[in-house]
Amino acid sequence: MRRRTIYVWGLAIVCFVVLMIVTPAIPQSEAYHDFADQRKFFGIPNALNVISNFPFLVVGIIGLILCYHENYFKLSLQGEVLGWTCFFIGVAAVGIGSSYYHLKPNDARLVWDRLPMTIAFTSIIAIFIIERIDQRKGTLSIIPLLMVGVISILYWRFFDDLRPYALVQFLPCIAIPLMAILLPPMYTHSTFWLWAAAFYLLAKVEEAADKPIYRWTHHIVSGHTLKHLCAAMVPVFLTLMLAKRSIETESCKVCCRHGRFPGQRSKKTR
Repeated sequence: MRRRTIYVWGLAIVCFVVLMIVTPAIPQSEAYHDFADQRKFFGIPNALNVISNFPFLVVGIIGLILCYHENYFKLSLQGEVLGWTCFFIGVAAVGIGSSYYHLKPNDARLVWDRLPMTIAFTSIIAIFIIERIDQRKGTLSIIPLLMVGVISILYWRFFDDLRPYALVQFLPCIAIPLMAILLPPMYTHSTFWLWAAAFYLLAKVEEAADKPIYRWTHHIVSGHTLKHLCAAMVPVFLTLMLAKRSIETESCKVCCRHGRFPGQRSKKTR
């Protein structure tokens, strides 16, 4: 099993190196900072793009509190608490970092918008590994995955190349729905993962259509503002999932057959 893990990581690194060799660099366009809605309200520049980040802060703080309040989410697997803690910290930090960026959009401030997002993205991948593949490997992958996210941001900032960051951002969009469909769930209410993925994809469409949406709505709201609101629905759905879910019956049967329950390790691994 350990050898297989080494092979998987080795293959992933080789694929990444090949991708970096055969694809051209993707520089950050200055036009990215030219958002459709730049109106000032109550003395706040780019007001709606700033204020629309507030839901991230609220949901992140609520999720973080519930992770530790009398085990409200009933987190039982090894590493789950750490994984979801990192996720909700990332979500709350998006509310702060993205607001800071939109007050005066530029590359230097964009770092603080993207960094929390990578924390959330990579935490989700680790959580999925814990729940669907292997508890121990998922737990051990949390810190390395977070480091990969941080390095992708630093690489973009110092080398003006978005390719690693693009992988960190979009790979979960493909991997999570596939794993949610193909791998057997440990918990009920797995469809919430798919709803979360759907809203994130909708948010990316709205981001790309920032200016057209602003025109279509007669300058009421821009695509980027809607993108923030739709993206904030991702942690909302995941928080609801955590509150509602329970261990799948089949998973319980498997655990009982092996004489242990989720979150417990066998005597051999202690």
